[in-house]
Amino acid sequence: MDQKSKALLVCLLLFISGWSYAQKDVDMDSGPSFKDRIYVGGGFGFSSGSVSTNLSLSPVVGYMLTRKLSVGVGLTYQYYKDKIFDADDHRYGGNVYVMQMLIYRVFVIGQYSVINLSRQPQIEGYPRETFTRFLIGGGLSQPIGRANLNIMAMYDVTYATSSPYASPWVIGMFISI
Repeated sequence: MDQKSKALLVCLLLFISGWSYAQKDVDMDSGPSFKDRIYVGGGFGFSSGSVSTNLSLSPVVGYMLTRKLSVGVGLTYQYYKDKIFDADDHRYGGNVYVMQMLIYRVFVIGQYSVINLSRQPQIEGYPRETFTRFLIGGGLSQPIGRANLNIMAMYDVTYATSSPYASPWVIGMFISI
């Protein structure tokens, strides 16, 4: 791999959002307690360039219904700064999700999310707007020691041209512990 390819790979890994779901190995046959079925985790993202800076934090709490089926809720906070217009915005929201393991290393996921933001953060007092997304997708899980590296793609089935997002696709990776 040449130097340009290595630099591109490092940049991609730095700018991609990471989701970390801390899951436990629970023996479902022994009737685990409510507390044993709960897991916590979250996601983060950061990118910065000559024009803008983006920071994202997304903690989640999940519940294992079965060994292969989980549901959860999460919060989202994003900070956006545009250096050209000297504008910044604090964006916030939440989500609910369901994740099902299909076969070894393959899963499907569905997520409904809401975010509140200002489309014109450079204009003080500009009204904020709330946007929703319904994402469906799937991914692959690769064991790494006691953890799993998961890569996924989700598509916003409610995407419209008025969306604040540039694309209906969400590509990400997360680590399960």
